[in-house]
Amino acid sequence: AMLIDSKGFPTNWSNFFSNDFYIALPLKSHLGCGVGISNNFKVQSGRTHLTSSEENEQFARDVAGLLVGLTKTLEINSSGQGKKGVSTFFMRFWQIWDWNGYDAECKFIIDRIAEELWRLIYTEKIIPTYEENIAVCLEDNRCFYFVDIPSPLREALLENGFSITSERKSVQLSDTNVVPEGFVSNLRRLAEYTGNQIEDTLFRLSWEEISLECETRPWLAEKPKLLNTLASCLTEDRMEGIGRWVAKCKVSGINSEGQKGHWLPHE
Repeated sequence: AMLIDSKGFPTNWSNFFSNDFYIALPLKSHLGCGVGISNNFKVQSGRTHLTSSEENEQFARDVAGLLVGLTKTLEINSSGQGKKGVSTFFMRFWQIWDWNGYDAECKFIIDRIAEELWRLIYTEKIIPTYEENIAVCLEDNRCFYFVDIPSPLREALLENGFSITSERKSVQLSDTNVVPEGFVSNLRRLAEYTGNQIEDTLFRLSWEEISLECETRPWLAEKPKLLNTLASCLTEDRMEGIGRWVAKCKVSGINSEGQKGHWLPHE
């Protein structure tokens, strides 16, 4: 079960309940990942600990398998969140997960839930995007995330249809294939817990990737607004470093004969 707050958004189970693992008293195990579960897990005769058995492992897989039904219901519920949008809804969904707060004997259950959640990012539309009314799955979408890029430049890159070469294909950035930074940090924690790599699912957009694209294609010449925005949003300590790669990018100009063209800054 996932708890929904008074505004209709997912919230952490522990915000309102002291126990999240309902099985048999006096068992007091703590799941701690953000949801509550109940199942006929096998306990030792003293009813204070779970048994280590294949039967309990299967129960853990059964519980984890329910997560897909929960996400489908959340997707339907989020569609009714007209004021905030689906992406905002699923940002809250991703914020509830904690992979460190469990009791040791519950680890095998947490492992199965985490593995299932990682699987679902490829099959269910639970990935928030910059477009508030669209969430995506990663099965058919290559998504991007910005690293250390000022907000005005991020917006300018999207507005000007900036493209990135990913897996030998040119992909235009849009509000529907760029994911919020807050989501990335939550997905990274899941990836670390499950032993996966976030780079296998999302394409990183740092100064390095943007500079390579601008050197390959004269973006700053074709879209002067990008250069203007870049210059206006840089701090003084960043100016010199960014200036080094801008010097390798063509910009627009008019030569002494009045002809328009694209040249490197030193030309």
